Amino acid sequence: MMYQKTAESYGLFQVVFADLTDHLACATFLLGKRKTPELTFEGVFRKGFRKILAQFRSELRQFEGKPSLHASLHALEKLCSEVEELAKWRNDRIHARVHLTKEGCMLYDWRTNAVLELRDEEIKKSIDLALRATVSLQSHTRELEGSLKLREELDGLFARMRNRKASTGLGRSEG
Repeated sequence: MMYQKTAESYGLFQVVFADLTDHLACATFLLGKRKTPELTFEGVFRKGFRKILAQFRSELRQFEGKPSLHASLHALEKLCSEVEELAKWRNDRIHARVHLTKEGCMLYDWRTNAVLELRDEEIKKSIDLALRATVSLQSHTRELEGSLKLREELDGLFARMRNRKASTGLGRSEG
């Protein structure tokens, strides 16, 4: 029965979307914890998808103006727009009005009463998008996190150099 196949596909989509949300929360935490040491994973994770996405976008701003990260930032900004649309598609169906018939069920937008499609092909496209977004999120976030670690290491090296110069008297001009 087509109804069963569609319901199974939509259930799988929900699982994949939950995984995407978890990865987005992790990425948000990883990028934000250096800037905001009091940030906790639970504090990020407990927010809804929309708030996590907004916080993630905010964390991306710390990398603006860094040419070496332009490609990753562009990819992540595109990803944010795509998953925002995906979340809207999901939310419309999660919060839909349902009308059961002999042929199956019809979903209606609760605000407009418009029919909401829930076809197997559409769900599979949404699953693919969520999976691609998760992989892209992981790879590009690693690059940004690596940039933060490198910056911390370089800051530490320069701080040690300044401390050595100060303690040995090196670096002072003699005249």
